[in-house]
Amino acid sequence: MHHFRFLGLHDRLQLVQVFAVVGAGNEAAGVDRRELEMVLGRVRADHVERLGGESQRVDEVRRRGTTGACDEDAPHLRSGGMARRALVTGVGGQDGSYLAELLLGHGYEVFGTALSSPEGLPDAVQLVDDAPAAIREFKPDETYHLASASFVPASWEDPVGTARFAAESAAALLDMLRREHPGGRFLNAASAEMFGIPRETPQTEETPIAPITPYGAGKAFAHFLAGAFRRRYGLHASSAILFNHESPRRSPQFVTRKVSRGAAAISLGLEQELPLGDLSAERDWGFAGDYVRAMWLIAQAGEPDDYVVATAKAHSVEELVAAAFEHVGLDWREYVRYDRSLSRGGAEAPALLGDPTKIRQRLGWQPEVGFEQLVALLVEADLEELRAQMASAR
Repeated sequence: MHHFRFLGLHDRLQLVQVFAVVGAGNEAAGVDRRELEMVLGRVRADHVERLGGESQRVDEVRRRGTTGACDEDAPHLRSGGMARRALVTGVGGQDGSYLAELLLGHGYEVFGTALSSPEGLPDAVQLVDDAPAAIREFKPDETYHLASASFVPASWEDPVGTARFAAESAAALLDMLRREHPGGRFLNAASAEMFGIPRETPQTEETPIAPITPYGAGKAFAHFLAGAFRRRYGLHASSAILFNHESPRRSPQFVTRKVSRGAAAISLGLEQELPLGDLSAERDWGFAGDYVRAMWLIAQAGEPDDYVVATAKAHSVEELVAAAFEHVGLDWREYVRYDRSLSRGGAEAPALLGDPTKIRQRLGWQPEVGFEQLVALLVEADLEELRAQMASAR
């Protein structure tokens, strides 16, 4: 990969420190690409066709008047046949890696920030050390702000760092766009954690924001800031309010990967039990590949706006566990042990269920991977990885 270094940016030292924290907690899980392709099946088989369909979807939305322009006339696209440029913060994480692949498939030139050289990231992605400087230097058509210390419980261990990241990273990017590249588009990856204990179910773009964790509060700050810059300076700044989305690239400390890896390990005789917290907690789980497709569609819209990205179907942790163990032919009740220390207690956000009506009606987005298929995808990826480890240890 290509690396670009920028010097003399003393006023951005805090931001660099924040990106380092983000990179440490948001790296890809390291699943071998060939193994993942076998598991994805249909999703991988129709990848090229879906990319073409997404472009047609954008054109259709524009013809209906939502965006009011075709590709060759849109001000954020480059003239003369030049490839569009995109900057992705946190490109080494789950969402960043899927988004980079999507953008490259659309012919973009992709730049990104990451703590190190992430495994499995396409060579075409050009790593940069400072995102605001990259905006000034390369003038990306679209900036996707995905970098985040996204493991919610860890935000209690470092609330100051969490707050610093939320404030400085979003503000630095938006301010650089305002000053140096006001025609660029900005997509902020917000989170359903902003809703805290929601006053209504399902949650929409109008649901009151009342976070109950430092992580949720930080996400709310960046979300509000994007809206503020949109209103004050006319920036094309939007937020994708993302509900839980998973993949084999998700870090193992997340409950979805913990469950899928636990079920796989127990089925192979590598472990005997799986300790978990509250099994009644419900989440609206989707596939990360579907959600980055939603982010891209939001960035293509003629007018900036905020969109809930969700499946509209809630599942409990118990359902997740049951599906994972069923996939390997085991009864989860024989292996799962309750561990009180793994519960969030009063900070647990119940009944997070999103209503994606707005993005479905305006941009034509809908998820392609269902809950059962997602769980099977996770378990199969962990089975393949563990089997490979067993074989190499012999």
